[in-house]
Amino acid sequence: MRNYSCLLWFLLFVEGISSDALEVTVGDNVTLKSSSGVTSEDQILWKFEGSIIVKVEEAKGINDFSEDEKFKDRLKLDKQNGSLTITNIEFKHAGNYQLDISGKASIKPQTFSVTVRDVKSESKKEGDYFSLSTDVKGQKGNLILWKFNGQVIPTDHLNGTKWSNIKVSEDTGNLSFENIQINQTGIYEVEINTSNLFLHRKFNITVGE
Repeated sequence: MRNYSCLLWFLLFVEGISSDALEVTVGDNVTLKSSSGVTSEDQILWKFEGSIIVKVEEAKGINDFSEDEKFKDRLKLDKQNGSLTITNIEFKHAGNYQLDISGKASIKPQTFSVTVRDVKSESKKEGDYFSLSTDVKGQKGNLILWKFNGQVIPTDHLNGTKWSNIKVSEDTGNLSFENIQINQTGIYEVEINTSNLFLHRKFNITVGE
């Protein structure tokens, strides 16, 4: 069994973020997950701010994707479950999405509120104390993961390593540095992933003398 004890996972309760909410970073590939399966006889409709961007009904040979420049060549549909992936997301793709699946079974529409953020850049001096914030408040309940330059930051055996000066709040998931070092310059990422919430943020941190 894979050992997850070395990962920065924390259980958090997220306040102020609605069901089916996604907060992502510019350039991400984002998947809006359907909660149900589909058949070839079902009609799949995806809407953005009320306008249809995907219409698929395999039984009738319908495979229509938006030709609007905003979404052109960016949309991928999983025809097994109706999930929609938006590739290389930009600010213009922020907004409200709705999935409607109609067929023999009665399936409730799903809605998604998508927020897109830029990579946050900060410059610090060696020895500074500061925190990278998730903007999540509350009690334990959701999973949070921190990465540095694409690699998971470990929590075990930090003494004697470059991470001996960090702490992660169990209440908020914020990553705090005490006496930050030049070799901690890089890209930090935080991920929160639950059944109805996905959050991904990037921080570009530069540490100088």
